[in-house]
Amino acid sequence: MKSSIIPDRADPNLLAAPAGPAYFNRLSDIQPDTLMNLNLEIPMVSVTMTLGALLSLIGVIAYAVTGMVSVTALIPTFFGIPLMILAQLGKAEERRKMTMHIAVVITLLGFLGSVSGIPQAITLMTGGEVALPSAAIVRSLMAIICLVHVVLSVRSFIEARRAG
Repeated sequence: MKSSIIPDRADPNLLAAPAGPAYFNRLSDIQPDTLMNLNLEIPMVSVTMTLGALLSLIGVIAYAVTGMVSVTALIPTFFGIPLMILAQLGKAEERRKMTMHIAVVITLLGFLGSVSGIPQAITLMTGGEVALPSAAIVRSLMAIICLVHVVLSVRSFIEARRAG
């Protein structure tokens, strides 16, 4: 029995998908533990930059959609811009560890500050009413994005520690 995720091309159970790290060649290869341990090797600097840009975009859109009445709609942007700056600084190898640790602290604080929007967004999705629907949606999006960054960062830190 082979232990690799991607079997040899001569395997008769191949699917039509091309071979590569993002594809599975047999239906039996798609197992929950396989999906959880999939290593796509995306650098945390790139993840941080992308999620920072996404937070910034959400904040700007929220500010515009809400009529530019309250600067609090820009809170995701206030978290996203520092993340993008830290990601840019983290491109230098000698600063990467420090900048990525600062970035995860920022996203942890962002998650803790916005997680209260998730129950309100669920209330909205189930047909209920909340005082500020747009704020609930923006806070829940921010919480999810920040949580994703925290989880990926911790996972990256663990892998880096194991590697050396």
